[in-house]
Amino acid sequence: MAAAGTGFAFDAGPFAVSAGFLLAIRSRPTMVRTGRSIYAEAREGLRHCRSERWLWMSITGAGLVNFAALSPWPSPSPCSSTMSGAGAVALGLVFAAAGLGGVLTWVAVGRRGRPRRRITAMWVGWGGAGLAVVGLGLAPDIWVVAVAEFFVFALVVYGNVLWHPLMQQLVPAEMIGRPRRSTISSRSV
Repeated sequence: MAAAGTGFAFDAGPFAVSAGFLLAIRSRPTMVRTGRSIYAEAREGLRHCRSERWLWMSITGAGLVNFAALSPWPSPSPCSSTMSGAGAVALGLVFAAAGLGGVLTWVAVGRRGRPRRRITAMWVGWGGAGLAVVGLGLAPDIWVVAVAEFFVFALVVYGNVLWHPLMQQLVPAEMIGRPRRSTISSRSV
């Protein structure tokens, strides 16, 4: 039992450091009252979302791919009979492969920069992740499960790394709660 306590203490360390950094921030944003109810603002946001085809389709796609790819992840055994009884080391291998796929994708996108057609590339990544999820169900052994998880996470992260900046750039500031000017139009992506 002492090992579990040590693990939790070790895991708590980065959270404590992060909390310290947050407390050290001098400038604090202030809430600006708009005079409208939260429901009116939500309706306005939904209306804007429906008016932008790329936005509502991407939200739907992101929701579906994240559900399909990430829901089974904490417990891969329902996805693959290969994982049933595979043991802690095998499960660790699968989780490590998934994490490695995500990290390598994040680094690669950071080094190469964004693709010219970000929305198309985002959808290709998410679609590929969906296909890799199918591989989980068909995997004959633990190594194939690990490879499939690597690609699931690599492709989900690829789509998500492209998605988040698009939201910041193409959705009006007042819709996402960040007062700033949008510098590009949806026609350029």
